[in-house]
Amino acid sequence: MLIQYNTKQNKIEKNTMVAGSSKLFISNPFKQSNGNIINNNFYYLSDGEKETRWIWEMNEIKGFSSYKKKSSQDSKSVFKKPKFKNESKRDLRLTK
Repeated sequence: MLIQYNTKQNKIEKNTMVAGSSKLFISNPFKQSNGNIINNNFYYLSDGEKETRWIWEMNEIKGFSSYKKKSSQDSKSVFKKPKFKNESKRDLRLTK
């Protein structure tokens, strides 16, 4: 997800995000964005949380835990494989 230049006062919450081959989840390359809240999300990468990539205020960060600490975002978000209804058939509805 790209957070655009001068983006302000947005909430990005309650999403399930699965990264592809780039391993990049969030790109926020600008310091001019402020007041945005990113929290209560669900992230997954088959290679594991330490292989995830994030760009926050012009810095590339590797690893979900490092991203949370350096960005001060996603304090209540988790890194865990989502339970899809039938992933092999591309039925990506979430099950409880």
